[in-house]
Amino acid sequence: MTAHRDQVIDLKHWYHSQKGGGFYIACDGWNLAFMPDELYAVQEMWKEGRHIADIAEVVMRPVREVAVLVMSLAEENKIKPRKGGVFGA
Repeated sequence: MTAHRDQVIDLKHWYHSQKGGGFYIACDGWNLAFMPDELYAVQEMWKEGRHIADIAEVVMRPVREVAVLVMSLAEENKIKPRKGGVFGA
């Protein structure tokens, strides 16, 4: 997604809200902010082939939040696809 497209979408949401319209914010109650030590732990355990539920338990986060992090890291090429995907090797 380009910066220009992001700006258009933001303006569209702003305009819609100004007219009294509502919108849905996905994952609003989730904590999707990760500390550097959590990032490191997730990346290392991913390389080791650990199951996503095991990773979530170690970093003490819900599986759904770790799953979003894994998708983000994969999109940014910070982790590689692996045999077994989120279920591990």
